[in-house]
Amino acid sequence: MLSTPSYQLPDLRSFIEPHFDLRVNPRCKAASVASQSWLLATPNLLVNSSSSTPRRRVRHELTLGQSQKAALLKSSNVGLLAATSFPTCDQAQLRLVTDFLSLLIVGEGRCLLDSEDFDDPHLSHILQRLSLSPPSESWAERFVDSLSQFRLARTQFGEDARHSVVPDLESYIELRRYESGSSMVFDLIEWSEGLILSEDLMEDPVFVEMKTNALDLVAWCMDLFSYNTSQSKGKSHNLITILMTTHNLTLQSAISLASQLIQDTLHSFLHNSSILLEPLSRSHTSTPLPTHSSLTSSFFPPISYPHSPSSDCSSSSPDSEARSFMIAPDSPNGGFGLDVELYVQGLKDFVCGFVHWAFESEWYFGEGVDDVREYGWVFLKERVKGTALDTVEE
Repeated sequence: MLSTPSYQLPDLRSFIEPHFDLRVNPRCKAASVASQSWLLATPNLLVNSSSSTPRRRVRHELTLGQSQKAALLKSSNVGLLAATSFPTCDQAQLRLVTDFLSLLIVGEGRCLLDSEDFDDPHLSHILQRLSLSPPSESWAERFVDSLSQFRLARTQFGEDARHSVVPDLESYIELRRYESGSSMVFDLIEWSEGLILSEDLMEDPVFVEMKTNALDLVAWCMDLFSYNTSQSKGKSHNLITILMTTHNLTLQSAISLASQLIQDTLHSFLHNSSILLEPLSRSHTSTPLPTHSSLTSSFFPPISYPHSPSSDCSSSSPDSEARSFMIAPDSPNGGFGLDVELYVQGLKDFVCGFVHWAFESEWYFGEGVDDVREYGWVFLKERVKGTALDTVEE
């Protein structure tokens, strides 16, 4: 009898544990229960009900009943991801983050794609609360831009699938960086901590590279975890599949290469973050990476500054003048504001939380997650007939 083909995952936790501390928000249970109750009470959580999108993806799992949805939400344990990724925010903030991550992961981001006018009820539920206390007007613009980039990347993935296009490695990495949705999550770090990050900082080449490192880390870890499901559905948009195709590698060799890419990118992230927070004045001369233009949105209202958020979903913060990117040279942190330090810590929390959540949840590895966590071996699923590509309604 032939043995089931398998592959072994790298121990990603051992990569990050020397550098990142795993922290858990003590409000995890309360926020998780409240979020799951809302998701179950809201119709069409897993159904694309919008008629505004000309091309809709239709999947078998969209017909889940209430008990099946409850089981899916429980097994995915998104509340744990939110609690480990946002360990310091208050309960109202954690509830919003849990709602958003559930829509992004369990709902596969469908509600974020359905309408150009942001009128999907699930998305509106998030945006209305965010609009009560945005840290700054520029933050609101960045969040809308992140949402736009997410939509554009998802659309391109869909076009590639429809035309059986396998992108080259560089193109895939750039698209996946935003298709993962992590850029929006990074924006929520600013929101939850009430951070004011200046435009000078956002355009700083070291900051841009550090943020890109973090986006890639999350996206590539996602691809490692999701490869088994992707290959069973015949999907080619996965880092492992791309590496096998472009580098003519075996599955295990592609996983080893992806593991090395993750380690190299982790080291780059640590290096860039240390430069950014270095107590001495910086003298680097890196060339800024190209930025994406923001799309105009009228959802977030104009804000008058100085602004002191007062919503239950916000953290009180000092005057914006004291929250600038550059502060006095004799500051204890050597010239960089506390907001930058908190943002870097937020990136670390999300990367660390995501990797640990993947091995504590059944989302990627099902009921065999305990064995995968202990031994790293994953047994390939059989190819599912009729699901090589998403079915598309024109």
